[in-house]
Amino acid sequence: AALLLDGLPLDSSVDPTTLLFCKAACEYWLLEIEEAAQSVAKLLEREKELPVRYRQLALLLETDITSLKEDSLDHISRRMRDVTRRLELGHAGPGVQAVQSGVIDSLDKLIKKLEEQKNSRLLEVQAVPVAACPMVGRWKTANSLVGKAVVK
Repeated sequence: AALLLDGLPLDSSVDPTTLLFCKAACEYWLLEIEEAAQSVAKLLEREKELPVRYRQLALLLETDITSLKEDSLDHISRRMRDVTRRLELGHAGPGVQAVQSGVIDSLDKLIKKLEEQKNSRLLEVQAVPVAACPMVGRWKTANSLVGKAVVK
């Protein structure tokens, strides 16, 4: 549908708001984020002409588009869903393979980032002196009391 909608001019459309809405929806689901944001902005410029359902959905799309971060887990999962959809349609060409490679690269980056965070936290914990941990001192004191009570 996106290919058909791209060539249609708004000026000659019978219902430009529906054209803009359908175009924005297609771009959104195809993860063409900048294009979707532009289409939603154009759609919301025509607020007086919009049916309530288009306006509400356009506002939801706008909110979702602005909150979507590149290489976030949300973005990766959406790209994975897009690849699944394309494969179900029988599209397994170079474009789909490029998206699959991008998903794998993004997952690798995310895993590496999480491992680095984990390692930096471990280093921080190891760097804390025992005297700075009041609970450790109490545990040692309580443990030594228990040991003395057992010895007596």
